Amino acid sequence: MLVKNCLFILNVELSIQLYLFTLIYSCKLVILRVLITNIKMSLYDLFYNSATNYLQNNAIISYYTGTHIFTVKYFEVIVESHKVSKYLEESCVDGNYVAVFLKKTYLFPSIILGIMHLNKAFIYLDLTINKENILNDLKPLGVHWFLVENTDSNTPVFLLEHGVLRKRFTVHMMKIELWEIIITSVNEDKWKNHTSIEMAYAIKTSGTTGASKLIQVSHRCIVPNIQDLRGRLNLQPNDVIFQAAPLTFDPSIVNIFLALSSGAALLVVSNEVKLSHTRLSESLFPCMAPPYLGVTVMQVTPSFLSRWPIETLQNIMFGPKSTLRALILGGEPPPHWDILVEWKGGNVDCKLYNIYGITEVSCWASLHEIDLCHDKYFVDKYRLESVNPIPLGTALSGTLLSVRDTLGVEVHEGEGEMFIGSMDRVCLINEELMVNLELPLYRATGDIVKVDSQSGQLFYVGRKDRMVKRHGHRVSLYLVEQVANKYPGLGQCHCVWDSESGTLGLLLGSKGKCLEPAIRQYLVKSLPPAAIPDIITRIPVWPLTNNGKIDHQKLKQIMLCKVRDTEEPLVKVDAVDTFHKLCSKYLGLSTLQQQDTFVQHGGTSFIALQLLAELEKITDQAVSPELIPKLLGGSSLRECCECLVSTSHSLNYAHQENSSGHRENPKLDIRWKFDLRKCVDSSPAIAQYTSGRGVTVVGSHSHKLVSLDNETGKLVNLTELPDRIESSVCIIPSGHAGIVGCYNGSVYCVHLSSGDVFWEFPTRGMVKSSPTLCREGSAVVVGSYDQSLYCLSVQDGTMLWSVKPGEGSIFSSPCASSFTHMVFVGTLDGTCAALSELDGSIVWTSRLETPVFSSPALLSADTQVLFVEMWNMNIAGNIFSSPCVVSATVDNGLKEMILLGCHNKSIYCLHEDGDKIAIKWTKELDSPIFSTSCTSSFINCVNVEDKQENPSSIISKKASVYAVVATTEGTVSLLDLHLGLTNTEEEDPVS
Repeated sequence: MLVKNCLFILNVELSIQLYLFTLIYSCKLVILRVLITNIKMSLYDLFYNSATNYLQNNAIISYYTGTHIFTVKYFEVIVESHKVSKYLEESCVDGNYVAVFLKKTYLFPSIILGIMHLNKAFIYLDLTINKENILNDLKPLGVHWFLVENTDSNTPVFLLEHGVLRKRFTVHMMKIELWEIIITSVNEDKWKNHTSIEMAYAIKTSGTTGASKLIQVSHRCIVPNIQDLRGRLNLQPNDVIFQAAPLTFDPSIVNIFLALSSGAALLVVSNEVKLSHTRLSESLFPCMAPPYLGVTVMQVTPSFLSRWPIETLQNIMFGPKSTLRALILGGEPPPHWDILVEWKGGNVDCKLYNIYGITEVSCWASLHEIDLCHDKYFVDKYRLESVNPIPLGTALSGTLLSVRDTLGVEVHEGEGEMFIGSMDRVCLINEELMVNLELPLYRATGDIVKVDSQSGQLFYVGRKDRMVKRHGHRVSLYLVEQVANKYPGLGQCHCVWDSESGTLGLLLGSKGKCLEPAIRQYLVKSLPPAAIPDIITRIPVWPLTNNGKIDHQKLKQIMLCKVRDTEEPLVKVDAVDTFHKLCSKYLGLSTLQQQDTFVQHGGTSFIALQLLAELEKITDQAVSPELIPKLLGGSSLRECCECLVSTSHSLNYAHQENSSGHRENPKLDIRWKFDLRKCVDSSPAIAQYTSGRGVTVVGSHSHKLVSLDNETGKLVNLTELPDRIESSVCIIPSGHAGIVGCYNGSVYCVHLSSGDVFWEFPTRGMVKSSPTLCREGSAVVVGSYDQSLYCLSVQDGTMLWSVKPGEGSIFSSPCASSFTHMVFVGTLDGTCAALSELDGSIVWTSRLETPVFSSPALLSADTQVLFVEMWNMNIAGNIFSSPCVVSATVDNGLKEMILLGCHNKSIYCLHEDGDKIAIKWTKELDSPIFSTSCTSSFINCVNVEDKQENPSSIISKKASVYAVVATTEGTVSLLDLHLGLTNTEEEDPVS
């Protein structure tokens, strides 16, 4: 310990002597620099050297709302971090790593400094993700301890299953818990070898540029980054640095220690503030002076800024009163020169930087100060090439840059792949051991860059995996973006490729002023034929990953939906010819061969449903129920054509003819209607308040989610989401908000009166499934096209667990049983599953032969679920509507009946007959039935106390003898539940 203190004092003295010798003895400057770099510095040393000089400076400024701003001084960070060290020592924390999970970012510096003060490293892990993913991250590092915020009654399931609570204490007046993790399968000797050099932290790559990796970062790797950037940016104690990056993204570590090693302040904001560009701009550049003047240094991704209106960028961020003096853009290629000029305008006080690097050599490798006047030379030089004209810059300290061709030969002029190397800045990836690595070690980036020997600069060309083969030609998606960006007034754009359907799309932001036809004409003249997009369309909001980068998977989903929207109708021809043309239309292909399959060319269940609906409409023929299984099961188009015409099926049931009966028919009148502009595939949800008023909530393919007055149909509120809404709204128990899924892959919680989005949870696929309440109303379960079932907290959207029950996407909505505390779901590969609502563990699964489109329904007091083959019934047609289970008085007894709508235009009423199921009656209507029938017992209606924040929900259930059925032709029929007689019909024209 004495030696360590001596080294620390020596380091301080050397930093003073370095300044003196710079003035007097330039020849000794090199010797001093060598001495300093040889002294082993840690991130904690960087902080402590600064903190002891600026004890009363603000270290952290926390901005959570406009009235909730508080500061933490440097001396407080020292005290609180030592407190963390003390409690870790008292608890005999072993191992080299301590895991951390916090929701309040301002706690993070003190906690990780306390860990590093004990010469231990940390890893930040999100405990809301799948527990198996957490275990996979912990085991290679031998992590036995977890520091988390006190969660009271909402302790993460992972800790309950694998941890033991050892201690509680406070950090900055917030309760912190120390959990010991019990993992028996860790190979202790192996992970000890992993840390033969002192590690600072471990982090997982996001997976946006390849498979996710676990990276161990040493102090020797990250400290030179901090020191070099601190000097190049000329950071001062009066600087305020914005913490934009999430804690799972390694630039967040750089931001923290750039501030804390300079005596500067780190500004942190809540996620709610960060998601609102208005509130964020107010927090970064406040009008009032106390407690800080405004942000001076920002390090963000270009996509993070793309969400800001251009007026905010010009008038506030780069405005005349802006405090910003340095904006560092990294994590993605920089915006085009024209966009930067538009952003910055005439501002000369703020410097722009392009920073480049990879997590595998954490964190940054090169830096370039952007001079918009000087760099215009490169813009003109590379105007006709697929090159970003903003240079990548010069290498940072201890970093080697190498551009190599496909044979590994160094490139001195032209294009090649960038490799980043170092003798000291070495990270360990996954299972690597330091003893097995040869130095200098180079890491491949996957980025193609251009070497300009004349200027000595490197320029970004594109990702290796963004070079695609289209019609036999090599196409650079980055080239399409670069060429399109040169069109005046275009704004930000992104090119998306779907290899399955062979569709190339160009997505434009909503802020551009130019018209799509004019852009297409420009691209036809400027691009090779193979690079011309199939579709050019605008989207309202750019989808981002958790790390603030553009989410290309979601862009692809948006593009495919837009493709289906713009298809032209076909004329009537025979069934086989029409089927072939529709396959070509919906798959985006000019020709198809008889041996081709629907799935191999990108066919999905959604496309299959659209295709069949249009096929039946054009040919006026019902298709065989075998066609969808064949389409989705990999049968050739020739085999699919063989079952195009329906065959007659002999079923043993009584067909009831329409009769007026002897009772007076109720009258069905349209009280009001509301135009949602596009198809409404979701079922309305009704919130009925005890004051007597109520609202009907429903979404449509027009992206609109509306709340309508129950009595008048007048618009209470309209919220526009980023994409289509097919999911039905789940009203939370308090009745003031609803939860709904969206085609952009996110689940939203929306206030029913104001339209404010309380929270958003992103999945990795379209969400057509409707959320369902579970855990006594405190959570919802919802399925996604990424094949996962998610359980989310109603309060803040936190993921409680996620599970992949099968190998197919989830189209249907889950159901939950309060009696068994289980949730049930069906997938498009035919899997039916029951899961524990507590942690998502699978209780049982069963496999059906066909995809499950309809939602399961509970029978017999929640002890039976309808979709498992306890019995089966052959019905001559595909069933896409969900079962409606209703209890009614039959023969002086209360019995359950099941209503099923069928694609063959019939509605079936089934009832239990001993241990079998039988058809009570069937009724043929005018067109196919996709929607779920309802009775007054099963209308989605929630009664809530008015003007109360958290009243308990009361489900309204009233006996009824009528069922309401809607068909695809727009006819709504009211059926007698006992006899299946049509009492009244009302036709609503379908546009």
